[in-house]
Amino acid sequence: MEEELYKKISELLKDVDNQIPIFSEVLTGVGNCMLNLHYSWRRFVETKEVDEADAIAQCMLQMMICKVRSVTNLSEGIVIIPDKPSLRILDIPTIASVVRNMYEMAFVFHNIFVEQPSKEERDIILYLWEIKGLNNRQGLHLVPDEYKNREADEKRQIDELRNKIIASIDKINISDQVKKDVLHVIDTKGTNIKGYTFEKDGTGRIVSFKDVRFDAGYESLQKYIHPDAYRFLSFITHPSYISVLQFGQMFNGNEDKAHLRTLLALAALLASHMCFDFVRSVTDAQMVYDALDDEGKRIIETWK
Repeated sequence: MEEELYKKISELLKDVDNQIPIFSEVLTGVGNCMLNLHYSWRRFVETKEVDEADAIAQCMLQMMICKVRSVTNLSEGIVIIPDKPSLRILDIPTIASVVRNMYEMAFVFHNIFVEQPSKEERDIILYLWEIKGLNNRQGLHLVPDEYKNREADEKRQIDELRNKIIASIDKINISDQVKKDVLHVIDTKGTNIKGYTFEKDGTGRIVSFKDVRFDAGYESLQKYIHPDAYRFLSFITHPSYISVLQFGQMFNGNEDKAHLRTLLALAALLASHMCFDFVRSVTDAQMVYDALDDEGKRIIETWK
């Protein structure tokens, strides 16, 4: 009986048309679990004082939930001809752009809230990320006066965050050269978002500070995602020759559906990882998660 059932399942999985509803249901389940987790956590902490790091983390979780819903909605296809709503196509480049953003969100969240072994190191990376974000709105042209006033306020915020980083550096065992390296990154006006890691010697002293690019991924994902996953998403998303060439070929056979299957699986995996990272890094989140009675937990725990 089990062998016969296994054969039936194997046959179903060979057909991409059968796989898409399965992966879509998986992603929907993950999204539902994340939504229940966030709502239950917010209810649990509503009478408590939530620190800045936890407040940012829960906002990032909300953003990931929105991306999950966007992917599931887009996976139904988009209407091209207004008076023919039943005629839909899969807009794979747009779906890929959302999944690529999910990758970046999961990467940044993990780098800030999970990879850093101490509160001081986490705060340094968190404040550095905030500075890079605020720098994006510095020096804008042809904007209303209210934005000029905001720019001045945010310049003061950047200076305050720089001082906070220096205060955190003074609390940890770190070499003078690494201090200089961190301050150099703070004062560099580039706005590109990256991950950062501290490396320590055998005594626990921080002796190196390096940046990590999105396409390098992060260690806990390497078991499940091919190292070139980010490049794959970029190939589809960017307006490059390869992207246009792929789009032109995408609707031959079931290639669009095969891409959708892959994107749904990637989205479910990325959302699951970020959910688990939220649970293990945010105050009281583990306790709230453990109390949830949610089918989506089985999927998330498969990849933790």
